[in-house]
Amino acid sequence: MTKIKDRLLSSAMKVIIVAFFTLVLIGLTSCTDLFKGGTGGLQVTIKPADTNGIATYKIHLEGPAGASRDKETAATAETFADLAAGVWSISITALDDTQTILESGTNGATVKADQVQQVTVQLIRGAPAPTPLPPPEEVTAQPTPPPTPFTVAYVANYDSNNVSACIVNPVTGKMTPINGTPFQAGSGAYAVTVDPDGHFVYVACLAFNGILQYSIDRTTGELDDMGGTWFKAGNSPSSFVFDPSGKYLYVTNAGSNSVSLFSIEKSNGMLTELTDAGSPFSAGTSPTSITIAPQGKYAYVVNRNNISAYSINAGTGALTELTAAGSPFAAGSYPVSFAINPSGKFAYVTNANSDNISAYSIDASTGALAELTSAGSPFSAGSQPCGLIIDPLGKYAFVINYYTNNNLRTFTINAETGGLTALGSPITAGDHPMCVSMDPSKAFLYVVNYYSDTVSGFRIDADTGALTSTISLFTTGDGPASICFARITGW
Repeated sequence: MTKIKDRLLSSAMKVIIVAFFTLVLIGLTSCTDLFKGGTGGLQVTIKPADTNGIATYKIHLEGPAGASRDKETAATAETFADLAAGVWSISITALDDTQTILESGTNGATVKADQVQQVTVQLIRGAPAPTPLPPPEEVTAQPTPPPTPFTVAYVANYDSNNVSACIVNPVTGKMTPINGTPFQAGSGAYAVTVDPDGHFVYVACLAFNGILQYSIDRTTGELDDMGGTWFKAGNSPSSFVFDPSGKYLYVTNAGSNSVSLFSIEKSNGMLTELTDAGSPFSAGTSPTSITIAPQGKYAYVVNRNNISAYSINAGTGALTELTAAGSPFAAGSYPVSFAINPSGKFAYVTNANSDNISAYSIDASTGALAELTSAGSPFSAGSQPCGLIIDPLGKYAFVINYYTNNNLRTFTINAETGGLTALGSPITAGDHPMCVSMDPSKAFLYVVNYYSDTVSGFRIDADTGALTSTISLFTTGDGPASICFARITGW
């Protein structure tokens, strides 16, 4: 049946009513018990599921060889019997209003014998202008939720000039390499750190005399070298540290006996050397590490044979050596690593060539160091102690022995005197352990082994300070020298 369009009322005068019709064509040869009548032909039952209040309607069927059937009805179902086999088209017209027609995409729909089809048609009849439907509810797009927080460890590999990266399991401490590791770095990748917000990684390259910058992928932890972004430092940059506010980055330059000061742009991580503030600042011979006191007032730089102390200008980040307070301060032979307890009351330095640890009190008003000889300083620490770290509560100090011993030692810290007492027996690490660090949760301790190209992991007993070597080794690049961690908590 041809659709009728010219007789449509104007859109303002139309009401669209949807009715559902169940169309059933059944062969009488298999269903003679269901229907009476017919002599071997087919029949169709048309049953509107919902007439929407329409009282009467006309059903028109057209079939093979020009056959047709029509019926006006108000019944809820009508059956046409004795139909010839073939394809029949079905159309329906409501009759209870003037100018009523059928207008539907299913007009002329066909059904075949032994098929049951649900057909939807639209009955259009004249009526007063309909009440406008409410506009569809606006759906506000919801932002993609940030990824589940996770921790990534980054290891600078001095001999292979790259950075290894791995995900740290928060329950077991196990390290799993991430996609793309290792990431290319400059010549002599020696020290690695992460900005306080966990968005950027920086690598100091001894032979490159510069600092490479990487952005951290917030969903995978992978590194992007940002097109090879790097910043000029002094000769042989050996270590760096951010101040507590995250505004400044300090870099020791072992080859030029100085400390460089950089500001960091939060949005893109770019570094700018603050030459107007006096950078670079003079240090002692071959400075190897720098540490800032918890309150952010003082900085301490470990040189070849002593320790330089500085005050920090909160407004500019500039360093002023505390010469009036006695800087530089004496240490043992070849001091390497410096650590301050969380209260800022005591400080400790490992002396690699004298095989011990010097302990100091810190004068809160001047920043001066005074060795705790009355508490027993210096303290024996095994062969060539180098890396040193203190737990967040200031109860324990963990020290690695670089040469011969190849192990890790734990000391308790006397809260009153600052004295150290060895706790238990040393634990074996890898070959030539060089750096020690804790993950952000402080539940695990990791040791970088320079000769065996691995990272050893240990679980820390917070109550006793005991270490348990339950974490499998993580294989790095060649000659790993340092490690840092990034806690990634969102975009």
